[in-house]
Amino acid sequence: MSRHDRIMEGMGLHGRAIVTALDVMAETRSARPSMDEICERMGVGAEDLRGIFADEHSLLVAVAEQALVRLIDATTRAIVKVEQDDPIGQFLALGDVYMEWAAQYPTQFRLVTDNSLVDGYEVPELRRYIDSLSELMIRTLSRAQDRGDLPATADIPKLVLTTRIFCHGLARMLIDGRLHAMQPDASALQLAKSIMRDTVRHFTLPAGRAA
Repeated sequence: MSRHDRIMEGMGLHGRAIVTALDVMAETRSARPSMDEICERMGVGAEDLRGIFADEHSLLVAVAEQALVRLIDATTRAIVKVEQDDPIGQFLALGDVYMEWAAQYPTQFRLVTDNSLVDGYEVPELRRYIDSLSELMIRTLSRAQDRGDLPATADIPKLVLTTRIFCHGLARMLIDGRLHAMQPDASALQLAKSIMRDTVRHFTLPAGRAA
């Protein structure tokens, strides 16, 4: 029995459809899988699958939601491992998790960040996870500012937006293999984390030196 078969064994139709969709997307690099192709690979009738997912978009939303749940769970576990009086350390941990998530789930990363496939801001089921991550980042940097780790004049929402844009691009370079191509002797994931951490430290200040 293959690894894929072991994953599929014991799953219901919902879970099997998500796994199959991810297989198709991994092979076609983010192309939208058709319901007919999913049904054919799963060996089920279109009527059965459409009883759970109305169309391709509904299936992709389910795939994206599962990916975001994994990201939220990972960030929650990572942030509690860092001392509560070290918000910058917690913020860096969030960046590490994002890079790890993208590296471990490249197909899901491409789906979640490609608005032509699923626009997370327009889908309430997904928007709540995206907003939750943004709010967590804002709260974390606000605590850092209160501690004097950021300038008093720093625009926290703008810093969060800047960080998100930067980390998205960095993660994309990571999963596309461009970081490895630039420094083949280094671990691409560790290089991505190091670049992210260096960038964050550029806009932070040592404790007690707020501007």
